[in-house]
Amino acid sequence: MKIKYIKPAILIFIVFVFSCKKTPEIPTGNKIKIGETTIDSIAYYTANVSTIIIVTDGNEVTEHGHCWSTNENPTIENEKTSLGKITQTTTVKSELTNLIANTQYYIRVYVIFNGNTVYLGENTIQTLTTRRPTVITNIVSNITINSATCGGTNDDGGLTISQRGVCWDSVENFTLQNSLGQTVDIYGTGSFISNITGLTEGVTYYAIAYATNEKGTSYGEVIQFSTLPITLPTVTTAEITEITNTSATSGGNVTSNSNGTVTARGMCWNATGNPTLENNIGITTNGSGTGGFSSQIIGLTENTTYFLTAYATNEKGSAYGQIKSFLTRNDFIDPRDGQIYETVVIGSQSWFAENLNYNTADSWCYDNNVNNCNIYGRLYTWDAAVTACPDGWHLPSDEEWKILEGNTDTQYGVGDPEWNGTGYRGYDDGKRLKTSTDWSQNTGTNAVGFSALPGGYLSSGGGFSTFGLEGYWWSATANGSSDAWYRELTYGNDKAYRYYRNKASGFSVRCVKD
Repeated sequence: MKIKYIKPAILIFIVFVFSCKKTPEIPTGNKIKIGETTIDSIAYYTANVSTIIIVTDGNEVTEHGHCWSTNENPTIENEKTSLGKITQTTTVKSELTNLIANTQYYIRVYVIFNGNTVYLGENTIQTLTTRRPTVITNIVSNITINSATCGGTNDDGGLTISQRGVCWDSVENFTLQNSLGQTVDIYGTGSFISNITGLTEGVTYYAIAYATNEKGTSYGEVIQFSTLPITLPTVTTAEITEITNTSATSGGNVTSNSNGTVTARGMCWNATGNPTLENNIGITTNGSGTGGFSSQIIGLTENTTYFLTAYATNEKGSAYGQIKSFLTRNDFIDPRDGQIYETVVIGSQSWFAENLNYNTADSWCYDNNVNNCNIYGRLYTWDAAVTACPDGWHLPSDEEWKILEGNTDTQYGVGDPEWNGTGYRGYDDGKRLKTSTDWSQNTGTNAVGFSALPGGYLSSGGGFSTFGLEGYWWSATANGSSDAWYRELTYGNDKAYRYYRNKASGFSVRCVKD
C-alpha cells in the first residue's frame, strides 16, 4: 500500500483512489492514514466494501463510513453507512443496500474529525444484471410402475422466483406449457424434490426441472427414465403328495409379482395335458400375493392320470408353473380291519398290487415276524386262502392267472397254448411281474405294476423257506383232493412257474376283483 505523508503535526489522509486525487482540507495537529478501498462482493442489490483507517497518537474520529450514489463524488447527503467513532486502526466494512441491479455506483470513504467531514478515494462498482434463473435437473430415482422422484437446484437470477418444480412428458421436446404433467414446489432458491405421479407402467418419459422469475422460465437438462413394466408373475409348482384314489395335495410358490399385483393364485388340472384356467376340469383359489401356498386336489377318479399346474394372475394375465402329472391310486380299504391295498388294472382285470395281510386262521407271517407281514403279507393254507379275500374280491382261479400272464408277457398273449403248460412258461412274464427291488438277484421291472415280492413259503411240514429268493401264490383251482395249482416267481428266471402243491402249504394270496 502506498502511503502519502504530510508535514508533522498535520492530519494526513492517504488513500489509493480510482478517480479523485484532490487533497481535502485536513484539520491540523493529528495523524490519520487511510488505505485503499476494496470491493469485497457485488450482487444484484447489495455490495460489500472495506477500507483500512490507521489512527495514531490517540486521535479520535467521531464518525466514519462509506457513502455512495449513482453520481460522482457522493456525500453523506446521499446513501451512507454510519459506523461511529474510532480511536485506533480499523478496517471499515460497509454493506451497501437498496441498490439497483445492472447500475453503476460511485463510492467514497468518509471520516468526521473535529466537526469536519473529509472524503477520500472514489471507487466505482457495477451491480449484477438480473436474468432468468439458472436450473439444474437432478437424477430421477424411486421409479415405480406409475411414479418417480426428481427435483433440481436453482438460483433466482436476481429476481423473485414465482414458480419452480419439475415437468415431464413422453416426448423429449416439451415446455412447461405443453407438458404432460408438472409440479409446483416451494418458491425460492436452492434444491427441491418433486414427486412425479400418474404415470403409465413400462413407458419412457422425459423429466426436466424449471424455475420462473420476472425474466421468464429456465430449464435444466432433460433426464430420460422409464417406469417399471408389469409382466406376468413368476410361479412354480410344488411336488404332488398324499395321492389317494380321489385326491392329492400340491401347491405352488409365487416368487415374483413382476411389478404387478397378484390378485389370484391356485392350481388347475385336467386329464388331457396342458391345463390352464381355460382348459381344466378343476381349479382351486388359494389367496393372493406372493409366497407359497398349498392346495387340496379333490374330486378325482381312481387309477387316472392327471396333469396339474400352479397359476398366478396379475394385471397382465395368468402365468403357470411347471406341469406335473400323477396317477391316482386304485386303493382298496378292507372293511374288516381297515388295511389299505393298492390295486392295479392289468388288461380287463383289477388286482391287488400287494399281498393280502388279513389275519385269519391257518395264516402266518414269515418266520412268525410281524414286520414281514407288513411288507410281504401273510402265508395262507389253500383252504384259508379260498375265503381270505374281502367281499367283492376273490382268490384268482388258474385260468385268471393265465389271463394275467398273457396280458403281461411280451411274446405270448392271452389264450396262447403256452400258458397251459407246467413249469416255467412264457418269455418274460415273470420279470415284468416282479418288483425292481427286494429280490436277491435278477430283479424284475414291475412293468405292469403287479409288484410281486419274494415272500418265500411255509412247507406243509412247517418250515419257512426261500425268503428273498422266491414268491408263491395260490390259485383257487384245486388239483385233486390234496393239491391245488399255484404260481411261482424266482430270482433266477424271467418266466413264471405253474404247478400244483399240497394244500397244507403256506403261500401268499393276491385278490382279483369280482
